[in-house]
Amino acid sequence: VKDSKGNRGWISALSKEGNILLEIVKRANQSINGGSGQASLPEHGPRPQDICVCKIGIVMRWEEDVNSDIIRRLPAGEKLEILKPGADPKGRPFMVKDSKGNRGWISALSKEGNILLEIVKRANQSINGGSGQASLPEHGPRPQDICVCKIGIVMRWEEDVNSDIIRRLPAGEKLEILKPGADPKGRPFMVKDSKGN
Repeated sequence: VKDSKGNRGWISALSKEGNILLEIVKRANQSINGGSGQASLPEHGPRPQDICVCKIGIVMRWEEDVNSDIIRRLPAGEKLEILKPGADPKGRPFMVKDSKGNRGWISALSKEGNILLEIVKRANQSINGGSGQASLPEHGPRPQDICVCKIGIVMRWEEDVNSDIIRRLPAGEKLEILKPGADPKGRPFMVKDSKGN
């Protein structure tokens, strides 16, 4: 990957526990709104029975209409089960079930086009694919994607996790994915920082 300082090096996109450490904020050759001028979710957005977490506080409403009455305000970190998508062709509204068992409608995108949900478990798919070893989902990072570190990540000179450290990337650091590593689970990636190293 390439980090925001321009450094190029290797990072692991998964923790040892199988947690995804990167958030994709821009796909290569794809704008967040697909060029339509109106925000829409990428093709790998939430699907029925996925488990998601609110990235920020979200309003849960009785109906799909954004002007309908509020059921409750969901805090950041609230777990939701996706029940079904709404009628909007951009895939923004979803009927969900919250951690208290309430069913209602939320928007998965802000007015500015920011994705408000993080998928933590795909329907009928474990994080490790049943292999006992964590792997990235099929919609994981690809070359030229721009990602943000969810937590601090170590950037190394080589793909080997024992190689020398270039620097420690802080949470929120933007990275450009350059190429995947040789690991078939897709965990290591060569990245580039904002300084071009």
